[in-house]
Order: sequence, then structure tokens, then C-alpha cells
Amino acid sequence: MDAARPTWTAAPDAYAAEAGYVSALAGPVLALLGDVGDQRVLDLGCGEGTLAALMVEAGADVLAVDSDPAMVAATAARGVSAQRADAQDLAGVDGPFDAVVTNAVLHWVSDPAAAADAIARVLRPGGRLAAEWGGHGNVAAVRVALRAALDAAGLAQVPVPAWWFPTPAEAAAVLTTAGLVVDRAELVPRPTHVPGGATAWLRTFVGALEPACDGRFDAVVVDAAARVEAVLSDRDAAFSADYVRVRVLAHRPA
Repeated sequence: MDAARPTWTAAPDAYAAEAGYVSALAGPVLALLGDVGDQRVLDLGCGEGTLAALMVEAGADVLAVDSDPAMVAATAARGVSAQRADAQDLAGVDGPFDAVVTNAVLHWVSDPAAAADAIARVLRPGGRLAAEWGGHGNVAAVRVALRAALDAAGLAQVPVPAWWFPTPAEAAAVLTTAGLVVDRAELVPRPTHVPGGATAWLRTFVGALEPACDGRFDAVVVDAAARVEAVLSDRDAAFSADYVRVRVLAHRPA
């Protein structure tokens, strides 16, 4: 299966409407951090700011960063300190931090090692990383359906996005090479109900393919959605994406 790194296209309001479940299901990654009161925390890839606002309410001093200026603006509108930054270098981010939290972000990076190095640099000695993102096998059925729909539309040359979906061992190896100590790394199957169905999921997360589809993107989305909903919908026709998450807790040595 051919592949290319995906790019992000969803606006903050569209993301909140179609993919609000991403933040709503982030409780486990916040739980890894424990009490964040009076701690300085970096929210890496803050999106529209839901998690950052929760941590501020818990008493943390939060800096939220995202590569998308629209997401930064949406987060700032919540009253959270926010700035634009690339997860792969974090240039201009003023550390150190007691903790870095990142949810559903690291599978978007093109250079995971660079992102791990950047995280390690901004953590204080003893500082911790709590992270969750797509793991090995994540949305496998969705990707197979998308590939089949592209081929059926005569678009075999259009690549299916290649997110970084590592095994726990692969994720731990990248973080360890960056100088972090991995305390916990696990793979968590988490079928996730998508209120708008597979069509909404595809439009939200693979919309960057549209220019390459030569006017056939809508047809591809409809076809791919039908294919995957046939196998991942329940008896009430409710669609759940085949999510598998890799969940990691690590720290920078003191």
C-alpha cells in the first residue's frame, strides 16, 4: 500500500463538531500526569484548547502550542496562553516544563525522532511526558477501505496517508534514544463511535487528498465510507472507527 505523510486541514469549529470525541476521550492521558496543580505544563498540539483549559482549571500554568494558527487562536480565545510551534523542533518555546502532555498528535509528525528530541529538551530534569496517539493497527480497516475506493475511482496513484502508528516497543525506542526513560508503554484497542459516521471521519482526517483526486474526492469518500461501515457498524448502523492507541508515560532523568 503506497503512502504519504498526511497534512492537517480541518478548521477549529469543524474539528470540534466532527471530532470532539478526540478530546473527550483524553481522560486516560491526563490521568497519567496525576496532579498538575502549580506545575508548568506544555500542551503539545493543543487543537482547539479543550485539554489545555481543563489543566488550567486544575491549577496548572499551561502553555499550549500547535502548528495551526487557527487552532492557536481558538485556544487563546479560551483564555489559555498559546503560541504557534512545530512539534518537531519547538523553536521559540520557553521551557523548562514540569510536564508535557500530548494527545492524538504524534502520529501526524513526519520525523518522530525530532519530536522526541524536542520534547526531551523542554522538560526539566525529572519532568514527565504523558502521551497518547495512534498505535499499531490504528484505523487499519478505514485505510484499507480508502485504498480500495481510490483504486476503484481510477486513482491508484493517490497515496493513502501514512501516519506514524508504532508498536509500544517502537515508540519506546524513539523516546529512549532521545534521552527519556520510558516508565510505561502500552497498546490500547479503543473502538470509537464517530457521530457523523465514516463520511465525517474521512472528510475531517483525509481532506488533504482532495486536490489530488481530480474532482473525484466526494465519490471516493462515499465509496470508502460504505465499505468500512459495512464491517464496523453495529446493528443500529452506528459507526465506530477501529482505533488502537499507544499510551506512554516517560520522564527525563534527574
